[in-house]
Amino acid sequence: MSKREQNIRNAIRLIRSANVGPITYHQLIALYGSAGKALEALPELAARGGGKRKIRISSESDADKELKEVKKAGAELLIAGDTNYPLHLTHIPDAPPVLTYLGNIQLLEKTCVAIVGARNASAAGLKTARKLSGGLAERDYCIVSGMARGIDTIAHQAAIEHGTIAILAGGVDNIYPKENTELYYRLCEEGLILAENPVGTKPLDRHFPRRNRIIS
Repeated sequence: MSKREQNIRNAIRLIRSANVGPITYHQLIALYGSAGKALEALPELAARGGGKRKIRISSESDADKELKEVKKAGAELLIAGDTNYPLHLTHIPDAPPVLTYLGNIQLLEKTCVAIVGARNASAAGLKTARKLSGGLAERDYCIVSGMARGIDTIAHQAAIEHGTIAILAGGVDNIYPKENTELYYRLCEEGLILAENPVGTKPLDRHFPRRNRIIS
């Protein structure tokens, strides 16, 4: 296993461990220098915190299973600290430690503009979104949205010939809503799909606000 592969495995294990969210993950990396060293320190940290039960640390086999699912989906992974990790995400305290993606990762190098809106938008709203998204895309801006029905869908459709990024609430392999199946596959070929949640995750209500912080 290469050093990068080990780093990815450790990053997955750390963020999937009990009581470790994005903010805690980044604090641990800052304190210990790597996900591997942070994993080694977790039991002692839990004991210091007064925990009576053994902390649940994600195992190597759990991480390997997730990596197999990523490969099966034809996807790839980015971890915080990678050279091609989205620069604008590094400025938020709860930046996703691990991102799964399908499509053209080079789109992250472009200047991005987020366009989101109502799922049940008016005809006038949809027309405005199409014009705005298409116009910005023609000027080499990359449109970022959430592939939801309504404004999001129109924003992607208007920009897709120039490259557009969809941030999903579930896993990158979970097409939601199903009516956007054709759009999803076009994004895989001509755009980029990103997700913080593991492959196989179905989007739940609590996932959407967290997804929105990435879009913004």
